[in-house]
Amino acid sequence: MGWDFNDIWEIDEGLGYPTLRGLDKPGRPAAVYKEIYTATELNDVRNNLMGRYRLMSDIDLTGVNWEPLGTQTSPFCGIIDGNGHTISNLSIDLPNNDYVGMFGYVAGDISDLTISGSAVSGKDRIGGIAGCSKGKITDCTIAALELRGKTYIGGITGDNYGQVENCSVTEIDVVSNSAYIGGLIGVNRNNVTKCSVSSSISIKGGGNDTGGLIGYNSSGTVSQSYAKVDVIGTTYVGGLIGSISSGSMVERCYATGDVDGDSSIGGFAGSNGDTVRNCFSIGDVALKTKSYGFSSFSTGTYVPKNCYSVSKNVNGFGSNTSSTSYFDKDVISVSITNTQARTTQQMMQAATYVGWDFNDIWEIDEGFGYPTLRGLDKP
Repeated sequence: MGWDFNDIWEIDEGLGYPTLRGLDKPGRPAAVYKEIYTATELNDVRNNLMGRYRLMSDIDLTGVNWEPLGTQTSPFCGIIDGNGHTISNLSIDLPNNDYVGMFGYVAGDISDLTISGSAVSGKDRIGGIAGCSKGKITDCTIAALELRGKTYIGGITGDNYGQVENCSVTEIDVVSNSAYIGGLIGVNRNNVTKCSVSSSISIKGGGNDTGGLIGYNSSGTVSQSYAKVDVIGTTYVGGLIGSISSGSMVERCYATGDVDGDSSIGGFAGSNGDTVRNCFSIGDVALKTKSYGFSSFSTGTYVPKNCYSVSKNVNGFGSNTSSTSYFDKDVISVSITNTQARTTQQMMQAATYVGWDFNDIWEIDEGFGYPTLRGLDKP
């Protein structure tokens, strides 16, 4: 009371103490991280779920029956800086439990961490890093992971409300007898950027919504990401995403895996209910009910724009046509007439793609290959 905040003092309310106008600001003390060297110290994180932690060495969890860090009622709200280190041989066998992973429930930040050679078994909401995440997961890698469970299963997280950026999953073995299965995320509700899944083992889902990257994209933007993995499911099966719901945007992404299922399957997406642009798929799609090279069907006016597919599926690109999207008709074993159909030679010429941005988004080695997306690994 009575302090002069017009001429003498100033304050960044909620973020700092008052400072004096006209003087250099005092430096904030550096954040203090608790350093973790051993499996025992890593396990002790559960005693303070709001702490700041930094790994100082690789940690081998062989022989440890790991209990997930954080629960739905008491989530991990702190910071884990993996510091470029690897946690290996994580083993969790909780087939009757929900929210299962290295972390059960996350509302904090996890970064720069690799989890390798691990096996995780649970019931619902299962992930290599987190069963469910409402925080931020960045610069993390999952390598050689086996996931077993029922529903909401993903290599990074089973259920994502937060942000996932610059994360990769390699050699993942996912088996489920139910829905919402993805190589990266089971169900996504926020932004996913610069992420990838690459595996020689198929993603297998036993219910609806199975995708190479994401099973069901409920909302949020998925961008600059790809999946190089075969996908097998039942209904709504896609090389990248099983189903894309209203409130979503998917852009600058691709899928290369073969796709199989019972119905509503596509090389890129099993179902599309919102914006998809500047994307492609080049995997074969089994000829089943409502199967297409790119997307099984697009609801309303949401047809993919500036996209293409290369698949032997005789149904072509998708159930709804777009004047700026195309498919290669030469790889199909039967003659096909369609406004989106182009020859292989045409598909390898920039002039075919009217209105496409070959300066900032796409690039093409004319006469030698299909267009690819700038800034992403080549298929």
